[in-house]
Amino acid sequence: MTDICLGFDVHQPFRLKRDFFWLHREFSCTSINRLFDYYFDNKLNRDVLRRVCEKSYLPSNSILLEEIEKFKSENKKIKVFFSLSGVFLEQCIRWADYVLESFKQLILTGCVELISQPYYNSLCSLWSEKDEFIEQVRIYEKKIREIFGLNLSFFKNTELIYNNRIAKLVDSLGYKGMIIEGVERILKPFSPNNVFKPKGCSKLLILPRNPQLTGTITYHFSNRLWFEWPLTPEKYVRMLSLTPGQCVVIFLDYAFFGEHCSSEDGVHDFLKNLLEEVVKRENLEFMLPSEVLEKHKPVEEIDVNELDETISWGGLKQDLDLWLGNSMQVACYNSLKEIGKQVKESWNKNLLKIWRLLQTSDYLYYMSTVEDPENLSGYFNPYNSPYNAFLNYVNAILDFRVRVKNFIILAKKPFKFYLTKNHYTGIFTQSLSGFLRVLRFIDVKSIEYHLRNGDFERWFTKSLGDYKLAKKVRMLRFRKYSGEKLRRKIYSLVLNHYKKISKNLVNFPLTFPLKEKYIKNILMLQHAEYILRKLPIWKVFWFGSGKESSYHIYASSLPE
Repeated sequence: MTDICLGFDVHQPFRLKRDFFWLHREFSCTSINRLFDYYFDNKLNRDVLRRVCEKSYLPSNSILLEEIEKFKSENKKIKVFFSLSGVFLEQCIRWADYVLESFKQLILTGCVELISQPYYNSLCSLWSEKDEFIEQVRIYEKKIREIFGLNLSFFKNTELIYNNRIAKLVDSLGYKGMIIEGVERILKPFSPNNVFKPKGCSKLLILPRNPQLTGTITYHFSNRLWFEWPLTPEKYVRMLSLTPGQCVVIFLDYAFFGEHCSSEDGVHDFLKNLLEEVVKRENLEFMLPSEVLEKHKPVEEIDVNELDETISWGGLKQDLDLWLGNSMQVACYNSLKEIGKQVKESWNKNLLKIWRLLQTSDYLYYMSTVEDPENLSGYFNPYNSPYNAFLNYVNAILDFRVRVKNFIILAKKPFKFYLTKNHYTGIFTQSLSGFLRVLRFIDVKSIEYHLRNGDFERWFTKSLGDYKLAKKVRMLRFRKYSGEKLRRKIYSLVLNHYKKISKNLVNFPLTFPLKEKYIKNILMLQHAEYILRKLPIWKVFWFGSGKESSYHIYASSLPE
């Protein structure tokens, strides 16, 4: 008997305001607490969510609930699994809490399993630093416990991105299984319809998705040019029956039922009849992913090198090209990643939230110039070209970066903390905000050492250009404080100074009009920063709209 794992991916991103670039909304007077409304198009996101819920999620949930209850007392039950992204859950809480109630009813049947993932549907699993990935997974686990009261044992990475390193990370988090894409070049000579063991993992097992059988639904249901059209439940179940292996994983976008393909075309009837046809077949049985791992043993170990073999469910090559296949995507990906170091020095939950929301993989997908047969996120793409998507996204990133730098008061060079001249603690900070954070936990002997040598004063003067703070700290040196009393004194002094000078910089980024004669060698679409020789303290940004052009300079540091 072949087990059937039927799963659905449910995700909706927070879309940016589409006129962010063209109407020159960047660097507007906005407080940190209002940045969510400043960047994201709440009306569009609410309307899209409610439309998809009414056309797809709610009718499909109703069908699943009805069919599960219908066969609940039978020996062969209907069982399915879901992947609900964290940003989708947030949108439901904001604008469609009744949809969450619908999912709760499904879960209460005991025939539905939820699988874990990074909360923000981001690509942070590819970063060399693993902390952000782990944190996003833990945030997702917490949210699922709050809403559904569940502890999750199965994992699915964003866009089914997978390699050996990611497998080891997921294994270290305690998961028993993981859904990946059934890429032929990785699984040869085996089919994807088996359980596999990832290289270097102790407990984690792998269930590959069957891309051909999943694609048969998404490609051919409404394709009248397909030689076997129409695709009927009976025809599809016949394909499943003839497929050898331990388990067939069918995992597709839930919005396909009702949104990508309308209910008038019979897609909801197809879903209902498909469930019943599988139950009728003697050689087929619905199973949850966790149940499959208890029933079957792995047939082989798979090895996916992270340097050149990373796989996903996107594109013809099933690699990362849909998200990191051109220079626009790579530039945005790297820029946002670098901002993270500064965001985490801010201690600010709002900045951290915005930074993580901007990591959602959809923004990179909108910039793709690679052919995508499944059109994974294209149905909800608000842009008419990848270049417009880039212009909007990169401007949001630049605007956000400026606000973060202002908030943390970024230094030219980091401050490294030592205990003695040759004893480096391994701790450093890039900003005044980060400096405050380190003061709270660093060994007080390090504070005494640096204060005694005048290191704090030099850093405040040379890297921050803050002579007033340097003078205040210098006064402490002559008062001969030591131990925890010194920590409290210097922390209080720097904190009060920081609050005073950071308030206006955060809420009011400084912009000035600049005549065109000072602008040279500006490249459209590059959005590069230029240092003007005549104005060395200023960074220049170019923003164009149709025939009219507007130029601004942002004062990254101001003369005394």
